[in-house]
Amino acid sequence: MTDDPGRAPRFELPHIRLTAVPESLPYHAPGGGRNNVRNVANRRQHAESLINQIEEARQASAEAAAELPAEVQPDGMILAFEAWPGFDLAIESLDLRGSGIELIAVQPSLDDPPRPEIATVFVPYDATGQFVRRLEEFADPAKDSPTGAPHNAKLVANIARIRLAVLQGLWTDCAPFPEQRGRIWWEVWLRRTPDTVATLDQVAASLGWDKARQIILFPDRIVTAVAADAASLAKALSSRLQLAEIRSPRVARSPTELAPRDQRVFVSDLATRITACPQEGPAVC
Repeated sequence: MTDDPGRAPRFELPHIRLTAVPESLPYHAPGGGRNNVRNVANRRQHAESLINQIEEARQASAEAAAELPAEVQPDGMILAFEAWPGFDLAIESLDLRGSGIELIAVQPSLDDPPRPEIATVFVPYDATGQFVRRLEEFADPAKDSPTGAPHNAKLVANIARIRLAVLQGLWTDCAPFPEQRGRIWWEVWLRRTPDTVATLDQVAASLGWDKARQIILFPDRIVTAVAADAASLAKALSSRLQLAEIRSPRVARSPTELAPRDQRVFVSDLATRITACPQEGPAVC
């Protein structure tokens, strides 16, 4: 301990030295403890049901896109693949970049409250046949392996439902999905393509959004913020906008540096989350 009364005491302790010889071990993926592949009693019925759901989703997507200006109408749709409770999706089989099919978000299974795993996937209209073919191969006994296992069983058997994605399906923030009505700021993660920024400008102008001035570029994502109500943002799912994820916005500078209109948005949001102290409560100076 030092004799200097103006300094904090310092304790002389020995260093921790690791003297053991390191050992290399092969990697083993952690087991989830759940059944890998669901047993499907009627493979043909299951496959045809999923094929019909893909076609229904495509039709609904086309109808929603028809309500948008031609310049922002999409060339594909965002599908949600929902697993059977207690089973996992074959995530790697839902990401087929060579066909333009891209896995964009995964909501893992939660045990409390029970919720199945959901994968959100962008599928170009002209690539839906990739999934239909895999579903048909699963249903065809002639495609079974020598041991009798259905072809594409890991991918197809665990899918309970295929539908158009909803806005909540792209929410990947740890905070709850915002339920308040009216315009709020959203942090949007966009799939990065050569025309992503131009598409954002077109969609924002068409739907009346405000946009943040800054964008952040990642190798496969572009991140920015937009001010819109939830209904308007949901319409963008049927547009050319390359939405991948949405989150709560993070302010990178002081709210006092924002424009007065933007300051009012933050003040209004803060007011909804403050509980007033009772009259007899303590005063803080």
